[in-house]
Amino acid sequence: ENYRDVAMTWFWSRMFKRTPSLIYPDGGFQTITDALVRATTAQGVTIHLSTPVQTLRQVEGSWEVASAQGTQRFDRVIATVSPGLMAKLVPQLAGNYLASLKALKSMGAVVMTVSLTRKLTERSYWLNLNKQDYPMLSLVEHTNMVDARHYGGDHLIYMGDYLPSDHPYLSYDAEQLFELYEPVLKTFNPAYERSWVRQKWIFSTTYAQPVPPLHYAKSIPPLKTPLPGLYFASMSQVYPWDRGTNYAVEMGRRVAKELLGETVNGVAMARQAAVTR
Repeated sequence: ENYRDVAMTWFWSRMFKRTPSLIYPDGGFQTITDALVRATTAQGVTIHLSTPVQTLRQVEGSWEVASAQGTQRFDRVIATVSPGLMAKLVPQLAGNYLASLKALKSMGAVVMTVSLTRKLTERSYWLNLNKQDYPMLSLVEHTNMVDARHYGGDHLIYMGDYLPSDHPYLSYDAEQLFELYEPVLKTFNPAYERSWVRQKWIFSTTYAQPVPPLHYAKSIPPLKTPLPGLYFASMSQVYPWDRGTNYAVEMGRRVAKELLGETVNGVAMARQAAVTR
């Protein structure tokens, strides 16, 4: 539905950066996350899981970060949430910066993972589907790239789609979505039966894919907000590139460099910082 609005510069960069070479970390991307946690906690970082930030408030030259665990104060805050949530968390933001946040468009996404007792397709890894004929955008048989022995012999398929952020599918549970998706499986293997299914998982988010229209570069908000000590870093700022792990790492380095370079009376100020996500 957004194809008429997307800038060709974004499309070009997506094609330019593509490669036929695919890799997958041994043990999955969780191994990268685990390594990052070990490295950062060893340097004194505290990570709070399942702790959504409720408000960010500027108080006496510092920032109050409120969550279900209480309120803490920090010298600096890096917010890595969606533009829409950033606007809600920090109502003090005003003027052009707030307007740029509200103007950024994006789509949500839903992915269903299903483990099967046998292969669905013989050799296919990634299949892009026509939404006029199928209820999802892609079907991926992951274990046609990474051997099923890494998953206890199970064969894993992903079925995914990009959707408007208010689409009802984003609130479906696994059983509801599988009822819609399952008929497609017989299209790719007429022998498929429900008895092949071992387990199902569903993952969804309202903010998954920025939509970059013409002249998008002019509307990207800077990493440093107008409020002292507050930084914003999101997928919506990696343009012209598409969202991805490489660009998230690059964005992290950029915002950290800006934060560490900030000075007060000529003295670098980065004693304590919080990252909200």
